[in-house]
Amino acid sequence: MLDLLQKLVCFSLDIHIWSGRKKLTPADLGLAGEEIPPEELATLGVKKICHPALLTRFQALRRRSERICEATGVRFLGGYAVPEEKAQAVAQDLEKVAAEFEAEKQEFLKSYATNMAAWLKSLPEQWRPMVERAVESPEYVATRISFDFQTFQVTGVEGLNRGLE
Repeated sequence: MLDLLQKLVCFSLDIHIWSGRKKLTPADLGLAGEEIPPEELATLGVKKICHPALLTRFQALRRRSERICEATGVRFLGGYAVPEEKAQAVAQDLEKVAAEFEAEKQEFLKSYATNMAAWLKSLPEQWRPMVERAVESPEYVATRISFDFQTFQVTGVEGLNRGLE
């Protein structure tokens, strides 16, 4: 088993996608504290502060990166274990996805204000102020969208490798 571990490269995907959501509060709905049940019984949920369709491209890129890893490897330690001889090709494919992710992020941020204004305009008038107050700045959103991956190898610990033999 130790020989097998030395022939594997592990890929850990570090992909963050802004949810475009915030917690819904009683004040958002104009409710007083006594008008809602206690949190042990029910919660209000979330409000969408960005059109969900605008974020699907990032989710598709995440799924593509997962498929790249799954095509040659298996799930392992929260990531993917890939045979050493295929690791370079996987890394190159993930670099391509990372570049596409970054391009999508820049395009998303460039059109963020315009897209938000259009979406807000499409909302029913009674709910628009609730969403407008919660909209985040493009700078904040930029910190919540990222793509990276790390590679590492796993080896047994000498004297403590019981079970790996």
